[in-house]
Amino acid sequence: MVNLDNLEVWCQLCGKPGHHRYLSKLGARQLRHLSIECHYNENPMLGFKKEQPFSSFSNVEALKWSSKCLNSPSSPLAGTGDPTCFPKLKALEYSAEVGILLAMRPIRRLQITNIRTDLYPQLLVALKNSPGQLDHLIFENFRGLRTIIEAAPSLFVQLQHVGSLPSLYCGDVATFVDSNLSCLKLLPHLTSLDVNGDLYGEWWSLEVLVYLNRVHQKLRKVLWHTYGPGSFVWERQEETWERREVSQFTPWDIIRGACD
Repeated sequence: MVNLDNLEVWCQLCGKPGHHRYLSKLGARQLRHLSIECHYNENPMLGFKKEQPFSSFSNVEALKWSSKCLNSPSSPLAGTGDPTCFPKLKALEYSAEVGILLAMRPIRRLQITNIRTDLYPQLLVALKNSPGQLDHLIFENFRGLRTIIEAAPSLFVQLQHVGSLPSLYCGDVATFVDSNLSCLKLLPHLTSLDVNGDLYGEWWSLEVLVYLNRVHQKLRKVLWHTYGPGSFVWERQEETWERREVSQFTPWDIIRGACD
């Protein structure tokens, strides 16, 4: 495990204390991407002492950590104000409980999956205080993305990638883009987008890309992801858009740099 680069844990089987103690024993000093989702563990410490896991994760650059009790004061992430904790962090899945990491680390890539609208001001404060400048932002709820960009456009002016855009449900391209994607006009450096795909994926056609390019002349890539097979990428080569099929990927893969 010494050379392990990426670790993703998705657990729905926690039934006894100490189920995740292996995290403190990995010895994965080269680990750069860490994703832990534990859905049923009633122990917010996930079975280890606060200081145990972080000494092994000093090289982690991308962090996604969620558990049923993450908002507990005894959460492993409650003490992340320590500058020795995740010192190289650049990419993060945000929640209100780990907002201190966003405010204290130079985060450049941010994913937001589940946050109440009344917590948007708290998110904007963390972004304003962050020593980093965002260039990638993925919001599970696209309406939320529109809301925060329009509320504080100066915080997002350097964005090069945004997502996840909704599928196109109407046949009129101009109407869809102008009414649903108007916030993108506030992002002059936009080069790529990702779309949360479904059965209507074919609506994201060449016509949509050409129309978007009129406003976003730097746009070069659109990544289409689904919860099953059928992911693809539109890429612009000079004046031509080309589509190619790719292996299944997730928004988190984009945030951690696996789709660059």
